[in-house]
Amino acid sequence: MPAAPIRRLRPIGPIFTLAASLLVLAFAAHAQSLDTQTPYTEVSRGPHHRVMRRTWLGTDPYGYPEIFTSAYTELATGLSRLSSAGEWVPASDQIHVTPQGAAATNAQHSVWFNANLADGITIGLPDGQIMRGAPLFISYFDDDNLAVIANLQDSVGQLLPSLNQVIFTNAFTN
Repeated sequence: MPAAPIRRLRPIGPIFTLAASLLVLAFAAHAQSLDTQTPYTEVSRGPHHRVMRRTWLGTDPYGYPEIFTSAYTELATGLSRLSSAGEWVPASDQIHVTPQGAAATNAQHSVWFNANLADGITIGLPDGQIMRGAPLFISYFDDDNLAVIANLQDSVGQLLPSLNQVIFTNAFTN
């Protein structure tokens, strides 16, 4: 069999090399500009955590375009609450005024403040249990003695401007 003739490859022209180099430089410059413009987005959430991730276009150590991903997990007690649809949504410590007083219902535990502290406070637990109670008095107790310092009296609560605190002034005698 006769040998096939050897074909020489033509060298890549300088115009093509220049065009390819400019394309890579433009792509790298665009990739670096994307680095600062890509925000983190939430990818999952639970009662006490959320995972944030971002993906951006950058360049590897040799200057070639590469896709990068970074993520972090935020941890905080009570970070989320279950919505009525059964999904974890951000929790909030905000209190809003109601006809009966005030309520904080955007956290894992819900709290309802009656307008008068003597009428008590209601707490709703995440498992559906309800607790009701009111302070009775302020006392001092040591091993043998109990001394009542002040008794509860009628006191109307006020929602503070921070919208996450209720204060009951003059709630106790003396």
